[in-house]
Amino acid sequence: MPYGYSHRDQLVGFIQSKFPELEISVVHQDISKPEVDETEVDYDASAPPAEIAGKITSNDASSFMKELADALSKFSR
Repeated sequence: MPYGYSHRDQLVGFIQSKFPELEISVVHQDISKPEVDETEVDYDASAPPAEIAGKITSNDASSFMKELADALSKFSR
C-alpha cells in the first residue's frame, strides 16, 4: 500500500468483503499504487491428511494471489 493512500480503508474493506476467510495484513511501501505482494496459506495440522491434501490443491497461495490481484484490479477501476 502506498504511503498516504487515501482509499486505504475502502480497499481493505473491499478485499475483506470478497475474502472474509482471509486475514489481511497491510504493509506500507514507497510504491505508486496498491499491489498484492505475498500470500500465505495455513492449514489445520490436526485435520485428517486427506482433508489437508484437498485444501492444498484447491486453495493454494498462488491461486489466492491471482484472485487477490483480480479483486485489486477491479477496485482500482
